[in-house]
Formats: sequence, C-alpha cells, structure tokens
Amino acid sequence: IANAIVVALRGSLADDKGQAVVKVKVDTTNMKAYEIYLKARELFIARSPQANAHRLARHALLADILWLSSLLFALGGLNSGAGILLTFSSALAGMLLSLRLALFLAAVASISMIAQAALPMGSSGAEMNEILRAGLHGATAMIFCLLSHLLAFWARDYRLIAEKQESRIADLTTLNEVIIRNMSTGVIAVDHKHR
Repeated sequence: IANAIVVALRGSLADDKGQAVVKVKVDTTNMKAYEIYLKARELFIARSPQANAHRLARHALLADILWLSSLLFALGGLNSGAGILLTFSSALAGMLLSLRLALFLAAVASISMIAQAALPMGSSGAEMNEILRAGLHGATAMIFCLLSHLLAFWARDYRLIAEKQESRIADLTTLNEVIIRNMSTGVIAVDHKHR
C-alpha cells in the first residue's frame, strides 16, 4: 500500500523534469534511536499510566551516545563536531533521567572523547593538546549534565508549587463564593487598592 501511494504521488510531487519538489531534511541517520524516540514521544503525548516513556528515553539516549561515540571515532575526532553533539546528549540525559544514570551516560560520552584522542598516543605536544581538549570536552559534558539536571529539578519543583498555589486559590475562591452567597446583609470593607 505504501509503495502504491508513493508511486501515485510521485507525479504530483515532482516538477516537469521529474525532480522532487518536496524535500525533507534528515535530522539523524541513526534509525534505531529515532524509532525509540518516536515511541517515547507517542507515550509521552498519550500520558497513559502504562506508558514506560522513561525506559524508552533511557534507551534512546544510550543509543544516541553510543552512535555519536562511534561517529566520533569514524570521523576522526573532535574536529568533526561529534563531541559537541555528545555534550548536548549528556545535557538532555540530565534533564530526562535520574542523576546517577545521566552521569553514567555523560561519563560514557567523556570517556569516548578522551579515548578517541588518546588512541594514537605518542609523545608529541600536539597529541597531548588533543587529549587535553578531549578532557575539557568531557568535563563540559559532565557539567552540562549536572546543570541541566538541576534546572529540570527546579522546573519540576516550581511546577509543583504552582499546582499547590492553584489548588489553594481555587479553594479560597470557593470559600468566598459560599460566604457571599450565605450573607443576608453585610458590609464589605476594602482599602484604597480595592482589596
């Protein structure tokens, strides 16, 4: 069925020369991590009690960090930009997972960066600079993980405080309505700010 739809749409989604008019940008090449992300997103949106979105997020982040680590080795190191992606994945782990697991994933990312720099170990100063740079990237990944975990904790804490305040305000509003409804006569005193 899917192939029939693609064949049927091919003529309407192409220009006169047969070139595709609609182009979709690919954000990732790791399809396993993307599938896990889609499952976790679906469960998050559904918010069902049986949903195990935390487990899926854990697997997606682990797959992402392992994929980026192998990409770091394949592309030749930190100059490829994969180190920055590992840092952001560590920060995302800090937001979504428990601190212990997030720090473990950040440590895996850090070790992969340092191992990639130390692999062609020699005694030249340039290689030592690469190891130092990889160590700084690893430390940055760990710090981003901790800071994002702290930020997520504060956000959850403030959300709970706001929900409690909302409940208290609703209770006071209900109480005011009951008092006003049951007053047969009375005087309401307000200050200059109408409070």
